[in-house]
Amino acid sequence: MPLDGDPRAPRRAGVSTAFETDGTAADSGAAGARLREWYASLVGQSTLDEVNAALGGLLRRTYGYHALQIGLFAQDTEVLSRSDLIHPVLQDVEPWHAKVGMIADPAALPLAARSVDLVLLMHALDLSEDPYQVLREADRVLSDDGYLIVVGFNRRSLWGLARLMLRWRHRPPWNAPFYSLARVQDWLGVLGYRTVQRSSVYFRPPIQHAGTLRRLRRLEAMRWAFPLGGAVYLLKARKQTIPLTLIRSRWLPRRSVVGGGRGRPTSRVGPPAHE
Repeated sequence: MPLDGDPRAPRRAGVSTAFETDGTAADSGAAGARLREWYASLVGQSTLDEVNAALGGLLRRTYGYHALQIGLFAQDTEVLSRSDLIHPVLQDVEPWHAKVGMIADPAALPLAARSVDLVLLMHALDLSEDPYQVLREADRVLSDDGYLIVVGFNRRSLWGLARLMLRWRHRPPWNAPFYSLARVQDWLGVLGYRTVQRSSVYFRPPIQHAGTLRRLRRLEAMRWAFPLGGAVYLLKARKQTIPLTLIRSRWLPRRSVVGGGRGRPTSRVGPPAHE
């Protein structure tokens, strides 16, 4: 049965964390295309079905007007339609799908600050040479108290162990950085986000065999014992805004003391009377 990630820490300037092809760093467009090809495979489609189902729960009761999905890996573009957001926009670095409405670098979005109510990052950190800059850019365009959802391959999973053996193939998903959920949560904490919900999906091994995947479906019960040990993590966080609170000074009346006692105010009306 054919098998179809020690992720790299946030990179300093000039060091790439993007997917690699044939041992060299590729641009995010080529890397995204190769990841889409993997998602079209048997185990990839099985994984994507569970990711989309989990996203449906995260998007439920999320309100607003503008929503931005960064990264698209299947013909199914209706993920954001499961939310109560009115105007969803799909972004990618190349126009590979008719519904991609924005062609842009996720690290430099052509959007005004605080103009989006929800941002969904679909493997955007995995594909970026500077994942923290992608988070900063998402934070810039996100409105106050808006929601950010991050989806990525999970280091602390069975697939993370498999990546240690298969990364030499230079093929998705094994050449992805496989950041840990805790690390991504720390990055968001630095930006001032509060984690609302976190989960993971897909506890079966990455085997490209339909019958075996069906028989191993019982492994999905592991989510009750290891809820964050799935192959793909999902994290929903809310942007925190700190309101400006004015502290009023309490002005106390000055008291004058005469002869050791409390002074009594006096008033004089007109000149003194003459006897």
